Amino acid sequence: MTMDPDLSDLRLLETFQVLMAERSVSRAAARMNLSQPAMSHALARLRALFDDPLLIKRSGLMVPSQRGLDLQQEVADLLARAQRLVAAPSAFSPRTAKHHFKIMSPEFAGALIAPPLLARLAQDAPNIVLSFQAADPTRALEYLEAGEFDCRLGWWPAPAPGLRHKILFSDRIVAIVRKDHAYDRAGLTKEQYLDARHVRVQPPGLSYSMRSIDQAAARVGRKLRIAALVQNAIIMMEAIEQSDLVGSMTERMARRMAHNFAVRILPMPLSVPELKVALYWHERTQRQPALRWLRETISDVSKAIV
Repeated sequence: MTMDPDLSDLRLLETFQVLMAERSVSRAAARMNLSQPAMSHALARLRALFDDPLLIKRSGLMVPSQRGLDLQQEVADLLARAQRLVAAPSAFSPRTAKHHFKIMSPEFAGALIAPPLLARLAQDAPNIVLSFQAADPTRALEYLEAGEFDCRLGWWPAPAPGLRHKILFSDRIVAIVRKDHAYDRAGLTKEQYLDARHVRVQPPGLSYSMRSIDQAAARVGRKLRIAALVQNAIIMMEAIEQSDLVGSMTERMARRMAHNFAVRILPMPLSVPELKVALYWHERTQRQPALRWLRETISDVSKAIV
């Protein structure tokens, strides 16, 4: 691949990586927080740059051209070299740095960590931008390896080789019902929980906490009845307070939200393991000053989460 002036647009090359991985303009747009027209425009630029269709429609699917497949590793290597160049300085000054960190995070972890972290950055690093994004946890290793995210918040019981992690705090999963629900007055038994109609937040991929609930139900030969999937915890709380639906979430987030909704927090009647929240990062970023500072700051503000 010859160096062309347009190749200085590393964002465009990152777009190429995501398009080739997703093989869908709409999914690639969602993954990069772009509109579909913007992603289509980026694909058109890439086709012109490489003088190749790159992705071809066949039977309703987007299939990579041979040229597109051949370019994947070269583009990945070029982006990796660019990241090493950016990280080359041995010092990092948060007060003057202009940086955009991307953090992969489930909603509950972001809701707990983002507010104190942003307050800290407003004082210590006013020019730094943070992006908290939900993404498919089954692809977390891939995202961290490719540098699409700088770190991940959540819980990974068996981290893949090449990853480092630090546990930040622990939590547990609780059940949520509306006030004056029969379960609120009499308590929630295991059978009632299993028989209930449930509402869940629908993240990209099934979260560890929801998977652990499903596994607990399966151990007693049952499967939860999921009646509704919603976009976020606020909608879930509103649905619960206006119906007999039952929800489940981490206790710390539930207690913060319960003040604003007519709901009750009840103990989880299934045997679900304690949930830990940890910070994960790829080995290759271990010595990068900017990312080391970010990890230390996240760890520090997490100590005050109650």
